[in-house]
Amino acid sequence: MRVCVVYDSRRNMPSSVRQRKAIASNLLTLKEAQDVVNALRDLGHIVGDYDSSGKVLRHLLHIRNQFDIVFNLASGIAGPDRKGLVPILLDHI
Repeated sequence: MRVCVVYDSRRNMPSSVRQRKAIASNLLTLKEAQDVVNALRDLGHIVGDYDSSGKVLRHLLHIRNQFDIVFNLASGIAGPDRKGLVPILLDHI
């Protein structure tokens, strides 16, 4: 299966976002994200990964057309429904 892992990394989030405890606790280190990617590859999947704290919006069409499923680890940056941003966007393109 072609799996896309979408995540938010601490490294790429603006410092103003990293300082907010409710969000910062959900951000992954690059090693944590890579561990997920490697585990899926070890299971035989073709895996791509995108850091949504960067420019994932530019990649949404590619993600939608190139992968069978998205494993969303992105926590978003604002609001109670912030974790739904990536799935909602993928559903509507």
